[in-house]
Amino acid sequence: MKPAKRKVWTVYGVVALVLGLALLSTIPGGPGNLRAAIRAKAANETNQIQTACLAYYAEYGQMPDSPENSRLIKSLTGDSPRKIQFLVLNPRDLNSKGEMIDPWGTPFRITFDADSTVHVTSAGPDKVFGTADDLTNQ
Repeated sequence: MKPAKRKVWTVYGVVALVLGLALLSTIPGGPGNLRAAIRAKAANETNQIQTACLAYYAEYGQMPDSPENSRLIKSLTGDSPRKIQFLVLNPRDLNSKGEMIDPWGTPFRITFDADSTVHVTSAGPDKVFGTADDLTNQ
């Protein structure tokens, strides 16, 4: 790339960054509220998965065959004996493996206890499970 073109693209990049920051400042409460909204979305999604699993249990008298993310999501979205859709998702809620992902792009971790308790965990913004920013439905 020629030096003149590189300077033009650098200027475009700086302008885009400034416009992005200006747009962020128009959100009521600023970036802090945006972070809170994203965390609320993740918390809502953990509850949706739990509720869908409990509805599946109420319908079939047992939990889905597997808590493994992609298999569970298939069961909850209609791949079940009566083809009931317990969970409705947008394609952007899934990764390429068919796993439901949190707002930061990490697949949810889902487990069932022997008493049919459903545990759903998001790794949170740092994308690492077992750290202080994890979100769980419990």
